[in-house]
Amino acid sequence: MDESCRLNFSLPVGHPEFSPNDHDVVRFQFETLINMMSDIVIFKDACGRWVEANDYAIQVFRLDDMPGSYIGKTDTEIARHSTVLAFFLKGCQMPDEQVWTAGTTISSVETMEFRDGRVNTYSITKVPTFQSDGSRKQLILFGRDITGEVEKSKQLSYSEQTFRSLFEHHPDPAFILSPSGHYIMENDATKRYVDTLIGYSYQDIVAKESFAEAVANFEATLRGETRVFQVDIRDQQRQTRQLIITNVPIIVSGQVVGVFGIAKDVTESIAAQNEIYQLAFVDHLTGLPNRRAFESQLDVCLKDAETTDIATILMEIDLDGFKHINDTFGHLVGDQLLVSIARRIEKCLNHNAFLARIGGDEFLVLVSHTTIDDSTHIADSILTAIRNPVVVEENTFYVTASIGISCSPIDDEQGVNLVKTTDIALYRAKENGKDQWQCYDPTMASESYRRFILKNDLQRGIARGELTLYYQPKIAPETEQIVGAEALVRWQHPDFGIVEPGYFIPMAEESGLITQLGNWVIREVTQQIQRWSALNVCTVPVSFNVSPKQLVQSEFVRTVVASLEAAGIEGVCIELEITESAMIHNDHVVDTIRMLQNRGIKVSVDDFGTGYSSFGQLRRHRFDALKVDKSFVDSIAFDKSSATLVKAMIQMAHDLGLRVIVEGVETREQVEILRDYGCDEIQGYYYSRPVPPEEFETLLRQGVTMA
Repeated sequence: MDESCRLNFSLPVGHPEFSPNDHDVVRFQFETLINMMSDIVIFKDACGRWVEANDYAIQVFRLDDMPGSYIGKTDTEIARHSTVLAFFLKGCQMPDEQVWTAGTTISSVETMEFRDGRVNTYSITKVPTFQSDGSRKQLILFGRDITGEVEKSKQLSYSEQTFRSLFEHHPDPAFILSPSGHYIMENDATKRYVDTLIGYSYQDIVAKESFAEAVANFEATLRGETRVFQVDIRDQQRQTRQLIITNVPIIVSGQVVGVFGIAKDVTESIAAQNEIYQLAFVDHLTGLPNRRAFESQLDVCLKDAETTDIATILMEIDLDGFKHINDTFGHLVGDQLLVSIARRIEKCLNHNAFLARIGGDEFLVLVSHTTIDDSTHIADSILTAIRNPVVVEENTFYVTASIGISCSPIDDEQGVNLVKTTDIALYRAKENGKDQWQCYDPTMASESYRRFILKNDLQRGIARGELTLYYQPKIAPETEQIVGAEALVRWQHPDFGIVEPGYFIPMAEESGLITQLGNWVIREVTQQIQRWSALNVCTVPVSFNVSPKQLVQSEFVRTVVASLEAAGIEGVCIELEITESAMIHNDHVVDTIRMLQNRGIKVSVDDFGTGYSSFGQLRRHRFDALKVDKSFVDSIAFDKSSATLVKAMIQMAHDLGLRVIVEGVETREQVEILRDYGCDEIQGYYYSRPVPPEEFETLLRQGVTMA
């Protein structure tokens, strides 16, 4: 071999530590060093012949497979036996001669293809060395596999491009804030509200009344929390807009380095909800809260009374002889008279009172933080105000009123509903000559004994089989075919006859029997569906009411599933109807609903609009259907506001992906209106009253159009 093809590892002549063995020691150390490297290392002489290669290079280029040694051979000669080297040389962007000519270290990125089809990327560095006279000495090649780094770089670039695309093209305003609270990035959607956010802070953009909340949520996001909150801003036209802001922390290496935010404009949605609220909870004639609003307020007051021992006084005001005025002078005069009376009552009340018109000439007043004695003084002032003459269209009217008064928890401890006790007191005032008030006395409640007996008999009635289920069909208005049914429980009492559920269900709630009663309903419904299936009757999904107390039971899901399995039917055969109040602030109920739905069981919201719920609730929770209460439907044929409200409910429910069932439908005109509004299912006496199982089986077998 030519001596130029060898590496010289000699120590300088005269070196104080020079010995005959030094050359071998240095060479051994050198080979050990380069062979420990996971990079390609190749030495070539001035003629391009390979002098040395480390183990990693030999492995990459598969030099062990070539006949003979690679030492002393050129790239071309070796490439005849190494496809990897051949591929590398073919695409090489930096030939050796170019490096010699440049006379300096040059780096490039090259690719190598392997037998298994892999193509790896390498960072290649070539270092030329020269003799003291300037002639070529050796060329050293270093190669590092950077395939992983290149892939990571590509992925990072893709992620950055994806984020920027999503950010810039998001239809809602999107922005990034620095830790100091200044906007440093924005998308084009923000231009709908401001010229630019860049350089400004929350304080410059958010309305003053929302600033404290915005700052608090921003600071929470800087602590690593994701926050969703609502703020008001002023747009370029100085109009107030309501935005739902979602703040997400930007975390790098465990540190929050900024805040990413998206703003959803909900101004129109809030306005629409406010309009629906006005239609649903405000009396259109007097502007006072209506019955639904009163029921919600009453529930709040009673809950406060339970926890704070604050008495709640309820007064029911009914005008004496108002029907005669309506019949004689017409509804227009009567309406004006009612408005005048409403204003007079308002002036008699303080800030602790809640006044509602619940229909016709009836008003209800809730007063908290007061006593019975104080409430009677209020009642006296109301009676006096109403007695003053009222002039309407040149007609002078002398009106009186009767007032019933009841107190919770004092009267409620007698086991009678507060509204009922107040109603009893009102009728006593009417019986005693009108134009007066009466406070409830337990002796007034002749009904209480019957309630006591029924409450005690209920558990025995369940055990004795006195309960039965009736089935009321649900009809598709487009085809007028049966598409479902609701199971309604009835109690055949041996002494009192048929007892309606509206009477004994509250007893079951109060006595703790509701779970036992509810479990009986679940078992009976599933077994009845199985019996129909065994008789080759084409069944439809059957729904039934579930009490909020059942939903919070830990065994409830297991009970439902066990009943389905015992009957050998699928979850899609039943649908659970829950009241609106059951889904208020109860994570366990939400989890229960999801577990049931995962089994194929449908869950619908019953009596929608009569309690707490809103379409915001429906958006947050995953329900299958919405059941509109009868009270919304009664007047849709002749009351525009009721029709508008029902139509809006149906449309918004459909927008949320919910089926809509309307109950309490009793006329053909109501059916046609609801069909035009796109209602999915109709339930009510127009098609059929609730019927025993055998009669409903006949309806299913006939498969006839209900009409």
